[in-house]
Amino acid sequence: MIYGRVIIVGQHYFNKIMDIQGISYFSNISGDSPRFISIDSDVLDRKMFNYSGNLLLKQGESLEDVGISLEEFLTYTPFCKGAENQRVNYYKKKKIKFGSNLKPVTIDFD
Repeated sequence: MIYGRVIIVGQHYFNKIMDIQGISYFSNISGDSPRFISIDSDVLDRKMFNYSGNLLLKQGESLEDVGISLEEFLTYTPFCKGAENQRVNYYKKKKIKFGSNLKPVTIDFD
């Protein structure tokens, strides 16, 4: 599955993996080299999806080549729990406010 934003750099399609401290990281989904790139997040525009190669900060065959360690990458995944978790929940649950006149009701099915 493809998650996030897809951009085109040259003739390669990239899927956005994450944002860390103002830098966006992308993985190549067209199967060609480079596998990973990093771009300054301020340069990215939501209305535009085609970018030139001049905007790339780093590119490489692994996440370490573009400036992020595997340990740091894993802290942004849903599999990391506890204090190390850096994942941002963009889909916060809405809180339901109960007034004094609303009470929970139990329904019994006999």
